[in-house]
Amino acid sequence: MRVTGRYIATFGLVLLGVAVKAQDTTLSIRDVTVISDYVPYLADAVKEKTAPVAEAPDAPLPKLSYSIIPIQFRTVSRLDIPKALEMGKNTPPNLRNNHIRLGFGNYASPLAEIYLHNKRSEYSAYGLTIKHLSANGPDKAIFSDNNVSLFGKRFFKTGTLFGDFDYVRNGLRFYGFDRTFPYTPSDDSLKQVYNTFAVSTGWESKEWGKRKMQFKGDVAFHNLTDKWGAQENDATINTSFKTLIKEDVLKVNLAYSYSSYSDSLGSLNRNFVHLNPRYTPNGDKLKLTLGVNSSVYVDTAKPKFYLFPVVDAEYEIEKGFFSAIAGVNGGLQKNTLRSFITENAFLSNRIAMGNTVNRFEGYLGIKGKANANFGFIGRVFYNQFNDMAVFIADSTVLRRFKPLYIDAHVIRFNAELAYQYSEKVRLNLTANVYNYKVQDSKQKAWQLPTAEVKLNTTYNIGNKLLLSADVFVMNQRPATSEYTTLPATNLKAFADFNFGMEYRYRKTLSLFVRLNNISSVRYQRWYNYPTYSLNGMGGITFSL
Repeated sequence: MRVTGRYIATFGLVLLGVAVKAQDTTLSIRDVTVISDYVPYLADAVKEKTAPVAEAPDAPLPKLSYSIIPIQFRTVSRLDIPKALEMGKNTPPNLRNNHIRLGFGNYASPLAEIYLHNKRSEYSAYGLTIKHLSANGPDKAIFSDNNVSLFGKRFFKTGTLFGDFDYVRNGLRFYGFDRTFPYTPSDDSLKQVYNTFAVSTGWESKEWGKRKMQFKGDVAFHNLTDKWGAQENDATINTSFKTLIKEDVLKVNLAYSYSSYSDSLGSLNRNFVHLNPRYTPNGDKLKLTLGVNSSVYVDTAKPKFYLFPVVDAEYEIEKGFFSAIAGVNGGLQKNTLRSFITENAFLSNRIAMGNTVNRFEGYLGIKGKANANFGFIGRVFYNQFNDMAVFIADSTVLRRFKPLYIDAHVIRFNAELAYQYSEKVRLNLTANVYNYKVQDSKQKAWQLPTAEVKLNTTYNIGNKLLLSADVFVMNQRPATSEYTTLPATNLKAFADFNFGMEYRYRKTLSLFVRLNNISSVRYQRWYNYPTYSLNGMGGITFSL
């Protein structure tokens, strides 16, 4: 079988060779190599255009029949009284009834403030305040301020009985003395000490309204003396009544005041009676207050009577946001030694005491708020003053100040802005621009600015760190001395920058630092009396 297979294969190959040889004589074949990428090919799809038709099945509804068998369910009435809900206990905060602040700064300036108060009570409130601040500045710029105050209130069902007592001691040096003199004044002659005792008591009723009248009355007295023999006694009785007439408010203020002043030049006794009624009708958009300021003044000369109309109007343009305000006013202003030294403590011990008459005051402005955080007010005032008090230096070597009374018309532009964001950020800005027209061409509005700006900001960081900054700017002011033939001096404009920081270590303990007059410019607020340059103070505040 194997031999036969070999013969058959051999015979087949011979025939194949013969066949190939025969073709070689008739066709020439060359080798061809084809190289190409594979390209797939798809035929176009043919869309079936026949739309399907949905046929609703025929499903007849079955016919149902049923019946309800009435069965009464027997119920048992029961009244459950729920347990009364109890409100959580509103525990009042644990208030500290005392506060102490101690500090020390350059110029050997100690600070001490003590505030004592009784615990929370629905029957009474009383307390004691003690303050001390002093400094030993350059060029004999020394001062010492001390104050002790007592106050008390007793609460009754029908009203409150109140009273207070104050003792104030202010010591200073007249360090602005004329240094061109051939001799230097003695230290004792430079000293000035003011002692003030003040006491008051009164009663204020609670309820008022229709057929009810609220009454408030108080009696006040103060005695003020200085180191050089000047003395002032002042007593005042104030009463006020308030009631409703339908929906309108009627309020009447009646007061009597006696003031006596004496120094080495003489004495002056003055009596004042003031009657100031006010009527405020109930209004929606327009709020009005109508009244008069009437005064009777008696001294050694003939009695004088003053009467001035009072109108205050506010029209609400956009409720809660924007209002227009306007008004007229006037009045008799009592000047006292106490009011003068509050403004300028470097006062002479021999002065002429007089009153200022605000003959007319008119104002016009706008006020409002952009939102809950930002408020503003802008006003323009026009005043006519008789015997407006300004300060000029006296002719002595000490260069103390005396009030000079001038007649003037004053225009004042006032703008105030206030911004508060929660308890974190607070900003207050006040700007005033003045224009004075003095009737006596030889006089000016001495030492009064024509422009001033005050800025106060505070920033609370996590109720832990409190930052504050204050800026006070005032432009130049004219100054002069009595009996001088020299031209007036202009006090330079200034900008006073102040910064404070308080760190609350605990609720009852904190540390503070205060820097004043950071620019360190010894500007003059009063003629020949430069302020301190850069001064700082640090200390501690705590409650027990």
